[in-house]
Amino acid sequence: AVEGFVPIIKEIRQAIEERGVPVGHEQQQAMAEAMLPKLKKWYEAQEHLLDALQPLLSQPAGPQGYRRNLIYKDPQERFIILNHRFGPQGTPVHFHGDREEGYKMALILNLEDGLIEEQFEVVEEDWPWVRLRSKGANAVARGEIGYLTEKVGTPHRVWTDGRQVGVVEIYPPAPHKMERATPRANDSDWHL
Repeated sequence: AVEGFVPIIKEIRQAIEERGVPVGHEQQQAMAEAMLPKLKKWYEAQEHLLDALQPLLSQPAGPQGYRRNLIYKDPQERFIILNHRFGPQGTPVHFHGDREEGYKMALILNLEDGLIEEQFEVVEEDWPWVRLRSKGANAVARGEIGYLTEKVGTPHRVWTDGRQVGVVEIYPPAPHKMERATPRANDSDWHL
């Protein structure tokens, strides 16, 4: 099944060799916009393989909200490809990366209906806390492709409508940390 990922691995490598590893919102945005049509074309060619792969992956069980399945890790750590399996509990509110390491971009491909995403905006900062406000929750359709950058789509949380749902996420560069937005005692709008 991993051989089906070879075309998109080659596309990502080429984009990184041409543009470098994206750092900062502008580079992340440019990389995402360049890669989205290539990711869509790859998905259309590999949809059957991705469907067949989903039941073979580690699934969330019990109270687990999701499971990460590493599909590919670039030997130079310039990017990774994960196939997440989400359950109804989903994720807590989180940022991709952290303040030390920097916030990462992610290219996202939803493989099944039933995924729900809620994005938040930072409306106030009181270091190290931030006040978050929900932008609302939206259903994400099968085959929908999107991205996150340090300024677009993060922080966010995802869960499902009760089903197990697969999502491919491509991170250039590979994040070493994911910063969880921990609510401040007695004030759930403020997060650390």
